[in-house]
Amino acid sequence: MKKWIAFMLVLFLGFVVVGCGPKDNPDDPDNPSKDTVKPTEIVISGEQSEIAVGEEFTITVEVKPDNATNKNVRITSNPSGIVTITDKTIKGTAPGETEVTVTAVGDTKVTKTFKVTVTGEAAKEIAPTSLTINASKKEVSVGLSLLLTVTAAPENASKSVTWETSNPQIATVTASGSVVGVAEGNVTITATSKLDENVKATIDLKVVPKQDIEVPDVDPESIEIVFSDTEVELGYSITFQVTVYPAGALQDYEITVVSGAENIEISNGRIKGAKVGSAAIRATTPDGKVKTSLKQIKVIPNPVPDPYPNMGGYCITVMNAGGSEYEYDPFDEGYKVADKEFKQQALTEMKQNFNCDYKVIAYPDGAPWGSQRYEWINNQAKNGDAQADFYVVASNWVSHLGESVTDGLSFYQRYGKNQMDAVTKTSAMYKGKLVTVPIPSDPSKNYADLGFYYNVGMLEKLGLESPAKMFNEDRWHYADFIEWAKGAQAVIGDGNVAISGNLYYMFIGMCSAAGVTIADVNTAKVTLTSETQKRIAQVLQELAAAGALSTASEWMESTGEFIEGKSLMTSGSWWFVKTSNRWSTTMFGDDTRYGYVPFPYPDSMSKDSARTGTYETTI
Repeated sequence: MKKWIAFMLVLFLGFVVVGCGPKDNPDDPDNPSKDTVKPTEIVISGEQSEIAVGEEFTITVEVKPDNATNKNVRITSNPSGIVTITDKTIKGTAPGETEVTVTAVGDTKVTKTFKVTVTGEAAKEIAPTSLTINASKKEVSVGLSLLLTVTAAPENASKSVTWETSNPQIATVTASGSVVGVAEGNVTITATSKLDENVKATIDLKVVPKQDIEVPDVDPESIEIVFSDTEVELGYSITFQVTVYPAGALQDYEITVVSGAENIEISNGRIKGAKVGSAAIRATTPDGKVKTSLKQIKVIPNPVPDPYPNMGGYCITVMNAGGSEYEYDPFDEGYKVADKEFKQQALTEMKQNFNCDYKVIAYPDGAPWGSQRYEWINNQAKNGDAQADFYVVASNWVSHLGESVTDGLSFYQRYGKNQMDAVTKTSAMYKGKLVTVPIPSDPSKNYADLGFYYNVGMLEKLGLESPAKMFNEDRWHYADFIEWAKGAQAVIGDGNVAISGNLYYMFIGMCSAAGVTIADVNTAKVTLTSETQKRIAQVLQELAAAGALSTASEWMESTGEFIEGKSLMTSGSWWFVKTSNRWSTTMFGDDTRYGYVPFPYPDSMSKDSARTGTYETTI
């Protein structure tokens, strides 16, 4: 029996829920996402393992594959202060050893590191002849913060300064230049050079009353309901997904069965066929003012089962990444998923009923991850020489492989029982063909993704309430979040901070939770000034003013306060957890436990209306 090419789908969803859609590709506006290629490898040349203080070298960075869509990189060092990094030039700043990490912006899981030892004495700093204080505005609200920076002359002079306030009863200033409004009035902030106390600069600021930005209620204007299918077999279920528009509207709706209620059962986003016949349903807002058109669902009888074909001992072969074959072999010792017993039973029955076998093999070395792999698969199809029946791939390869694979739509319609949800099925289709077999979620993994992660051991030692518990009890509104963070900061101790991480992650995550679209792919509009977004910025600013939020804006993937055990909570992604080069299983010692909570949501919203975002989640 000749092997035919199909592939299993490792689906990477690159979206925040409220802003999902294809990525812009100016070269092909009709199919903007088809050429998105992720980095798979970083190649560095020109690096040096040892330099003296004041010496520098420039590295060359090559991002593979050559057709990667985003070839930008981020270069960091840990510990910091040993070298300075300007673009791709590494300069020795102080004696010591540091590790330089080059991270692909297009896929932050792709990194390359090398160590640099700096010898000699620290370079002497140059005293400035003048200083200038920079501020985005000349006023700050009570209880909020304003970050000041300095510019020094000459250009290479030291910017190290001490900050002073003329009246701490009006405003205070931190060592990093963050001014916090205390009471209404006027205040003068002074920056003095640490190398020459005669070199100073001042700025006059006004402290104004704080006015909390109210998040307005957004009236729903329309509702959309999407089904995985509109036909379901008796006893089986289909899924549906409802979205209330515009962005920011509460995702509250009701499903009304207009006719044929005896034929279906509806619960938790699923419609089960209860009796052969049809039903008409619609989604409406709770007040009934906004509704969809009638949607018809047909319940069909179960077909007469086909006799099992005799496959003559044929071996069904799945090809996966080397070292990961166990992921699809329930008889392998490495298979740790909770469904192991049931998968074994299903495979045993399949082998007996069809007279066939099953095995998982590795991709050869000549088919590395990325474009080389899907080109290798395409060449097999072209030559009629497939080495497997199913290939584990990424969904963004579908457009590259679609012409090579077998259309499984008729098989799915007859035997698949419409069990794919709408999003998965859409991702699995190519030009009307169903070209993937979706991989079920691993119930042993937590697929929550972008959000706040925290040190459970530290949380318990400080006697603080679990943020996850607060979320589950619908107590994770902005006001709850602020109160919890300030309370955590009060007990966490000097030199530590309640929350660290990347402010970008926090902003987009809180926008998503509130149902606010930053980038609308349908209208090509970007929104950053809605009242909800202003309130989100104010929440983060208030926490920064209270010292409960680090403004370093570290990515927290492999460096920063959270990794060092100096912060309780950080923004992050689920795949960091228990990853050896990110957040290891022993990062906090013997008691390393990670907690997760979604981003907080507006005070006027319930948790059931809030949304959580996913990014690059395997499902």
